[in-house]
Amino acid sequence: MTDQIIDALTNEEVEALSQAIERSTFHPQQPEGTTQRVEQVSHKGPASKLPLSRDVAVQLEVVFGTAQMPVHDLLSLKAEQVVTLDTLAGESVELKANGVSVAKGEVVITDDDHYGIRIVEVIS
Repeated sequence: MTDQIIDALTNEEVEALSQAIERSTFHPQQPEGTTQRVEQVSHKGPASKLPLSRDVAVQLEVVFGTAQMPVHDLLSLKAEQVVTLDTLAGESVELKANGVSVAKGEVVITDDDHYGIRIVEVIS
């Protein structure tokens, strides 16, 4: 799942995170006349895109279902109309992190009257 989240990051997000990590890393001063070895970093695999930080925020979204309709129907939508989704009542909803499916779950209402998701399956 971690690799999926990293894969979902845009190149700009990866670059911004890499720069932030670089700025926060300690770099001791090299005495004059000495050389410093520089290593090439490979960006072949998803986990190698950047040093993993568990504090990176990702955008979560819940997909209740999907529907398709012609553009002219979309443009003529009015308040109180119902758009039927392809998901049946009681079916699992999809949890996405940065647009990547990471879990399926059930919709619940929390103690403070917010919606929540009870995870029933983690997608790896």
